[in-house]
Amino acid sequence: MKRALVWVSAALLASSAAPALAAKAPLVPSKDQLPPLRTDGAVKYRTFASNDSVATQYNVSSFPGVSNFSISSGIGMYGWNFIWRGQAVDSQRPLVVFFGSSASRCGDVTDPLCVLNQGVYEGWPWAVRQSSNFSQGLLSDAGFAVLSVISPWCINTTTRSVRNLDCSNPAGSHPLKHYRPNIVIDILNKAQAMFGFNTALVMSAGQSQGARGALRLGTAYPLRAVSITGGNLEQSSDFFMQSLPWQNGECGEGCLTLTNPNVNGTSCTWKTPQTLPLAKAFASSYVNIYASPGDSVANLTTMVEPTCKAINKAALAAGRPSTDPACVIQVQRTPKAAGFDGPSHLGLMRYGYGLQDVNFLVRAMGGVPVTFPSSGGGGQAARRRRADGKRTHALPSGCGQHAITPCMETRETALPAL
Repeated sequence: MKRALVWVSAALLASSAAPALAAKAPLVPSKDQLPPLRTDGAVKYRTFASNDSVATQYNVSSFPGVSNFSISSGIGMYGWNFIWRGQAVDSQRPLVVFFGSSASRCGDVTDPLCVLNQGVYEGWPWAVRQSSNFSQGLLSDAGFAVLSVISPWCINTTTRSVRNLDCSNPAGSHPLKHYRPNIVIDILNKAQAMFGFNTALVMSAGQSQGARGALRLGTAYPLRAVSITGGNLEQSSDFFMQSLPWQNGECGEGCLTLTNPNVNGTSCTWKTPQTLPLAKAFASSYVNIYASPGDSVANLTTMVEPTCKAINKAALAAGRPSTDPACVIQVQRTPKAAGFDGPSHLGLMRYGYGLQDVNFLVRAMGGVPVTFPSSGGGGQAARRRRADGKRTHALPSGCGQHAITPCMETRETALPAL
């Protein structure tokens, strides 16, 4: 079921700015505070509870990156968490692959505690951590599992260390600003073998660097739907597609060659491929992008709108009706950044992981929308098509008192009637 990688063998990923997020308390501050390790057959996991009065439990299996990863392909250098409720092994459940922003990268991706904490740092995994409504709605009622991908900050090109502390020298460091699909596909294969999921119901979500990562994955692996915040398909002119001055590691990743320091225009044997020309990969998918006129990283008019235009053009060329758009943009107007009619890139990150976003994915697979608080419908009900075989069309009313993110003030393009 996998699309052949359109680029050459080794990897890629989406970029983004490193939002200067305020530090969040880790899920587990130290190893001695970890809950007991449990087993279910070959699966080892720990159980946590959402951070509210209901304290809905959820399970997490964590897998750190390895120090002896392949330097040619990068395979093995990412950590990942698998998050679920119910049975550990379920070959029929849908899956959300989540990519965090650059703020969710690990200082040492070989440290299991770092992978666990950074894997629930923001976005959909953060919502599971914080909200029983979200945890119950996503993991039980909709029946999803979440696979969160954790990237290192950088690679020391001499020692090949993925510890951030070893990347202080710009002449010997390769900052990582793109998620690489071939590494993620390798993780998906491992997760499929260990936990199981329905390969026809794989979807993705992400923020900032992770938003571009979700789209980049979709150019190499079939995704039913993508819901992202502050990201776009990329062109070579984009900031993080270039090898730029060091700036304490915030210098883009125009070169994929991991042994290349990737700064100050260093010559490159393998450039980071553009993804905008690959928009046709989403012709049969559903893509939802949160954007803002105040976002200077994923610019609404020069980056996000061309992304949706290219995807919808490809969908029309493939015979998809214009009444069923493949890509829609949710333009946000608050909180306003100074001098702009919408939030900054960082301010935009409050959007993208509420009830309406869960139901965007549910409807993409023809399921029954879930509610906050839980309707008790169960995962199988959410996955089931209507008896007449049609998809549900009603938009979810997921904002307000039961949402963990605010209402969408502006819906400039209607969500597709899935």
